[in-house]
Amino acid sequence: YQEKERPEATLYSSGDAVITTDESCCIEYLNPVAERLTGWTVAQVQGKSLSAVMRLVNENTRQPVANPVELCLKCGEILELADHTLLLRDDGEEIAIADSAAPIRDRAGRIIGAVMVFHDVGHARKLARQLSYQATHDALTGLYNRRAFEEQLKDALETAHVEDREHALCYLDLDQFKVVNDTCGHIAGDE
Repeated sequence: YQEKERPEATLYSSGDAVITTDESCCIEYLNPVAERLTGWTVAQVQGKSLSAVMRLVNENTRQPVANPVELCLKCGEILELADHTLLLRDDGEEIAIADSAAPIRDRAGRIIGAVMVFHDVGHARKLARQLSYQATHDALTGLYNRRAFEEQLKDALETAHVEDREHALCYLDLDQFKVVNDTCGHIAGDE
């Protein structure tokens, strides 16, 4: 009893979402974190196909992402989900997740199921997007900063050469702008 109870208590207590399936990719167990993230209870989904419960898409392209449990059951190896994956819940909520799937083997080494472990990475992805934006944009104007502008210019020159395309560059010079900053202050210059 204790041998069986300890693994179940461990999965139940995990801070990550845990879903176990049989060898046909039908759900056997969801821990409370998985229930919260998927919006389903174990009673609602036990015996159902994992792909029917977990709809996964790429957050950039919105294209479906292959179910990692199905893939790991086929290849027999531990797999990680592709970056930028969203879990689409039935209530319309979208949750950015990172996960891995691993086969479960019996004592003879035969695959008898799989375990998928995942967690919400929405906050981390939001911070990464914010840092990326701040690294390439001027805080005052919201325009590309010098480094990003030069990168865009380099790309434009390359496409002009490789794809025989034309681009235009407009240069705007504000006369006496230094005088505005010097006499009225930088706040007025920023305005």
